[in-house]
Amino acid sequence: MHKSLIFIAFVLLSPTFGWADELARVFQFRKPIADTSDAWEDRIQHASWIDDEWVVFFSRGKVSCLSTKSGEIRWTLEMFGENVERRFGRIFDGVFDWSVSRSSKRLAIIDQNLQIRVIDCTTGTVLFQPTGEQLAEILGLRYVVVGRVVLSPTDGRLIIESSASTFGRHADILDSTYSKLEGTFDIDADPRSISMSPDGKRAAVIAEEDVLSVREILENREVFFRGKRIHDNPKIGKFTTDVPVYSNIRDSGDALLVYSRDDSWSTGTVTVHNLENDTSTTFSGRNGHIELDVAFRSKRLVLTGTSTELAVLDLSGDVIAAVKHATMDRNLSVEFSPSEDRILVGSWDTTISVFAIVKSKEDRDRP
Repeated sequence: MHKSLIFIAFVLLSPTFGWADELARVFQFRKPIADTSDAWEDRIQHASWIDDEWVVFFSRGKVSCLSTKSGEIRWTLEMFGENVERRFGRIFDGVFDWSVSRSSKRLAIIDQNLQIRVIDCTTGTVLFQPTGEQLAEILGLRYVVVGRVVLSPTDGRLIIESSASTFGRHADILDSTYSKLEGTFDIDADPRSISMSPDGKRAAVIAEEDVLSVREILENREVFFRGKRIHDNPKIGKFTTDVPVYSNIRDSGDALLVYSRDDSWSTGTVTVHNLENDTSTTFSGRNGHIELDVAFRSKRLVLTGTSTELAVLDLSGDVIAAVKHATMDRNLSVEFSPSEDRILVGSWDTTISVFAIVKSKEDRDRP
């Protein structure tokens, strides 16, 4: 009897048993394709909000701009044209890096040929597409092999990481006209990912040798580091597979840092780290390969990936809302909208979906 009363109380009080919010799909672009081999060429590899209606996405060698209200395609930009690479009879296309600045409505990419493009997301016009020689001249270098790019979220400045030196990498900051070098900052490893804080003042990096770092870019001052300095262990390219690796990093610009660690086809983890008191909370990433975004204003994060589940959690790891099978195949991108009330999902099943957090039926019916 005592155990039964405890269970009933748990059911009534726990948000996972009926009082939690729910995720409702409010928009879908394309019909899903369940077969991975059939969906390969049309899979959504990247998708990002420009504002609370329009998104840009990459699929089948093209970047397109889509309304999440009407389904209208505003523009489409062919990335490769007749030069698209084919392997085993399929289109083999890719974007190595992808970054959107919502304030300037610009998209920066590096394609599979290591070519930089900065695109005006309102018109689809290419604003900046330098040759290697042109970029080297702007940066004041003899040569440039571009590794990563990221746009400042506040003004569209372009941060470019390049392999101008073998050990102790650095990144260059171009002004919003992409004609003037404003400064450089250290990375100290070969980066796999660079993201900017919402205020555009700090860069967060995932790099070789399991490095995590956060740095104030104009002052070139490190505020967080985890891993091995590359000059202490200068090895390039481990190329290991099926081992845990850091996969996403988001910096709030002040006290909070959120990062994930993939564990291949096992379940990975998410860590929320407080930079002020140097404490961390780590919890399940609910996927092997994790896609993650963080809404720092509303203190929530969203997870998806190989499991096809979509889950919104608070920063302690408690689930706010979730849907088990948001799509028919692995999700490759996820983002909160600028207003942080909806979630954009790009999937291998070829769809783009928008989900909104709504009250559960039980909560709506509750007197």
